[in-house]
Amino acid sequence: MTPLKHLKPKRLFELVNLSAEIAETRATDAASLTFMARPFIQATLPHRDPGAVPEWHRKNGNLTLSIRPGWAKNPLTGLQEPLGIPFGTIPRLIILWMTSEAKKTGNKKLYLGESLAKFMNDIGLNYSTGGGKRSDFARLKDQMRRLLRCTISFDTPLHNHWLDLSVTYCGKLNWDKNTKSSPDESEILNSRENSWVQLSDGFFDAITSSAVPLDMRIIHELKQSPLALDLYAWITHRTYSGFAEDSRKSSSFVPWKYLHDQFGSNYSSSKDFKKKIKEILKVVQSLSQNNCIQAGRGGLYISPKLTRIK
Repeated sequence: MTPLKHLKPKRLFELVNLSAEIAETRATDAASLTFMARPFIQATLPHRDPGAVPEWHRKNGNLTLSIRPGWAKNPLTGLQEPLGIPFGTIPRLIILWMTSEAKKTGNKKLYLGESLAKFMNDIGLNYSTGGGKRSDFARLKDQMRRLLRCTISFDTPLHNHWLDLSVTYCGKLNWDKNTKSSPDESEILNSRENSWVQLSDGFFDAITSSAVPLDMRIIHELKQSPLALDLYAWITHRTYSGFAEDSRKSSSFVPWKYLHDQFGSNYSSSKDFKKKIKEILKVVQSLSQNNCIQAGRGGLYISPKLTRIK
């Protein structure tokens, strides 16, 4: 993410205007209110592809997140192969969509036609069938297959507590049928009954029972950086009333090491990680008008004053 001081004047002007708009218009009034499941704020997905591993872990204090890839038949070889671990910004955006849809509809069965297309377009991703392997649509297909078929575990050994979750119970994705006798992929996905997933009971409960409200306008600006998305969701979770400790009487402190363990496993240098966090923090603060968290010596300081989601 480009630091504010290095932005071109036009881009800086756009961010200033957006910040003013966010301050004046509530997310609900701007139809930009979305939700992130709290478990994926406390322990985040990998930022980069961990490769062909049987299981991936991330530890946050006493909480450990584990992800095991799903398996599917390779149509070229006929063999069962692992789909891989979901990583980067796309799975985070998919979880945002799933959480928001599940909360809005109260239904475990989610349709991947108009609602997903609208969501991807709203955040500035190109929901189309063209563009090759690196297109937004191709990356969406890959990451969605990884996410929907994987198994996610949250483990707290200190309290002898664990939660094993299959993301989906069943589903139907027809977007790979693109033959001359078949309709265009975009038509298939826009057909309500042709592409759908049914969330598992455990996953549905996990994402809807503790969802944190976020502003889609800010998500749009941060979507290129998984670290920025993670930090924005974490700041919101730690500072907005209803999700933080309302009884907090004094500032709390989060050391850099804790933050590095939670967010920065891809940064070998703690110096580089701190620099990146400080850059992102300034952007998030300028957009959200949330100054309850400040960078200081040794880590981040959280003010006892709480703000409210607008």
